[in-house]
Amino acid sequence: MSMERDYITHDTHPRSITALGCSPARREIFIGFEDGTVKSIEVDTGSLVQTYTEHRGWITQFLFWPKTKLLLCSSNDSLISMIGAGGNIMDRIFVGNPIYSMYLNTKKDEIIFGIADGIQFHKIKDTKEGFSHYIDPKPSSILREHDDIVRCLVVLDSRIYSTGYDGALVIYDCHFTGRESAVRIFKNSKAHDAGISCLSVEKDSIENTVWVFTGSFDKTIKVWTGEGKIVHKFEGFVTGITGLCYVPKNKTLNCVAGTSNAFIFDPKSGEDVTDFIDTFVQETKGHHNLQLLKYLNDYNIMLASTSRRQLIVYRYNPSGCLTSLKCKQTLDSVCFTSKVPILIFTGDTNGQVAKWEQKQSNQLVYLSENLLKSELVTKESSRIQGQAKQNTQKNENNIESNLSFYSNKQKTDLYANIKKTNIVLKLLYVESLDYILAACEDASIYVYCFDEEAVKILKNMKFSDENAKIEEKNFNYYKEYLKSVDVANGDDLDETNFEFVEEAKTEEGDSVTNRVAGYVLKKILSEHTSCVTSLVVIDRPDLYPNKFLLSAGWDRRVCIWDLDKLRLFDLFRNKNVNNFEEVELASDGNILDMCYCPKMNYFAHASTDSMCYVRKFSTYGSEMVLVNTLQGHFSEVNCIRWIENKALWVTGGEDGTVRIWSDNCEQIHTINCGGTVNSICVDFVEEVLIVAVHDLIKIYEMSEYHLVQTNAGHYDSIRDVCFVAERNHIVSVSWDKTIKIWKSFRKQNLLRKKKHKAENSKFDSWVWDQMKIALKNQGSADFSTYNDELVA
Repeated sequence: MSMERDYITHDTHPRSITALGCSPARREIFIGFEDGTVKSIEVDTGSLVQTYTEHRGWITQFLFWPKTKLLLCSSNDSLISMIGAGGNIMDRIFVGNPIYSMYLNTKKDEIIFGIADGIQFHKIKDTKEGFSHYIDPKPSSILREHDDIVRCLVVLDSRIYSTGYDGALVIYDCHFTGRESAVRIFKNSKAHDAGISCLSVEKDSIENTVWVFTGSFDKTIKVWTGEGKIVHKFEGFVTGITGLCYVPKNKTLNCVAGTSNAFIFDPKSGEDVTDFIDTFVQETKGHHNLQLLKYLNDYNIMLASTSRRQLIVYRYNPSGCLTSLKCKQTLDSVCFTSKVPILIFTGDTNGQVAKWEQKQSNQLVYLSENLLKSELVTKESSRIQGQAKQNTQKNENNIESNLSFYSNKQKTDLYANIKKTNIVLKLLYVESLDYILAACEDASIYVYCFDEEAVKILKNMKFSDENAKIEEKNFNYYKEYLKSVDVANGDDLDETNFEFVEEAKTEEGDSVTNRVAGYVLKKILSEHTSCVTSLVVIDRPDLYPNKFLLSAGWDRRVCIWDLDKLRLFDLFRNKNVNNFEEVELASDGNILDMCYCPKMNYFAHASTDSMCYVRKFSTYGSEMVLVNTLQGHFSEVNCIRWIENKALWVTGGEDGTVRIWSDNCEQIHTINCGGTVNSICVDFVEEVLIVAVHDLIKIYEMSEYHLVQTNAGHYDSIRDVCFVAERNHIVSVSWDKTIKIWKSFRKQNLLRKKKHKAENSKFDSWVWDQMKIALKNQGSADFSTYNDELVA
């Protein structure tokens, strides 16, 4: 859900843009220039529609009058022109004073003008009856609370907000005023140190709060409450603030100050979120400066003018990126933990694993931390080098020892290259053990876990008696609350529930302690001889006492690891092969991905030979017999997934297709994605497939496999995606050095459309039935029964 650039209109006029507006009655955007020219363009395409030359001074503001469908255009030549729904000039009013701002107060049938030293009220009527114009040229009252030009005016509920070049913020009440049009209730003569150029007043209907935003030539932006109390102050801009608008869809404040890109703030927390939103990412590469900003609620679009007289239109995209996290290196893998607080882990091309945690005060901001591994890598490298030297000295003439020396020498070379280039090709989080497994290009698997020493220190820390009493008081309060709930529901209180509560409380405290301690590298699993690309955890306490890890990669070997003891348990061995060099090879091509099927206790691995191999899992490598193969792709198979609730295999490959297979390995459907499929994950909540197709994310529903949503925003290949069900988020990592978080697909809108279509169909059939009855009886149809039949 973000604002994305829709189109740009070049060379709108030889003179600078001074005002932006819109007429919903004509579906046109209006642009005002400093020579008095007004141009209208189509909202959807930006094509020029009409040009007006009624004014001789700067166009200061546009204002749409919904009741009459007129667009009011003000200028500093004291003339107000009105453009009708047909595009012609409906009226012209000469006010007598230059108009710098205006706003309608429809509750009192008034229009308010900002003049040189205050605000001026005029009566309005829907028609010209009684007046010779829609607006009475004679002012009903004038309030002179400013010492300079009133540049901005906003009316919200029963309040009028005005700011001017004198740096003052004035709030008026226009409800209980007696004979007066408005009464001043607040004035801050020094709201800013220089003239105020921008004003926006917004109301949050959910929290029932009013925000007042002011931007000034003193290079600051201030956020005020509806009563005029300052909340936040944003400073550090290069020049004065020239444009400011609030986007209610993502609740952010956008502002421009003499640069090619805008600044984005969260008014609630007061944080700068510019780096986390990609709205203006294309403007950073331009050679123009943004000047004016205006948000149009009718179309959910934002207008921006530039120093080169261009108009840029940004449109709200409900399936757009929520947050964009920028990294220094390209990214290849991602995983997450669903434990609170939810953490996201990413692996980059330098072999670095990073932890990302959402900030509690702001959902757009994520804090990152790199997981360190340098000390253990150095120790492990020294150990392998020492072991290789010993094997060399003791067994120089032994063939087996020479093989061992060769193997150890190869591992030594791998560890020597760890600090150079070491892409993290696969990340996996083991929830039951709190392990992070990172499969890397150096043929090693890095195992991260909580820092046990730091955990012990934190657990042994003594807290004050006061904190202990507060904790005990909170728990007793929660206990009494549970009792009241059970009594209200008519249930007997089960005292054993509190034992589980205490256990949960202890587990939650341990989880928080572990998270505070952080992750450290615990072990390096090294048995592969080439890149490790696939990791699968087998956690079946009903079948096996321990947890096992399957790993595979470019060496075409499958290793079985005991996760509880972090040691090699066995290797895959093909009993049907007599050649010693091929006995450990599980496929004809390099293995790129792997998944596990708990239902049949099978695991499958995708290969570069255009096939997927389905094997029975066993803790002994010689018993991993081949059950079946998935054949149908025309190129490398990059990814494979097992969908438990549907009992289906899903594969994707370089041929641009996603293929659906039954549990009997029979192909039942093919989806043409139009690009290389790099990764697949499943949204089990809505039962949709989330597919990374080059630089796009495509979502397919799983009943008929139709495309229901496309997420665009990456500028290079997406390498991995995952679905966070707890937040309904899709997390993607790409070679463009960004992590993007998206809102996943939800069926509510689709169901609403289907329901509406069904109601229309039912109404049509009912009308035909009534017409037949009326013709048969030569009478009139009874429409009073329609509602009952529709409900039925």
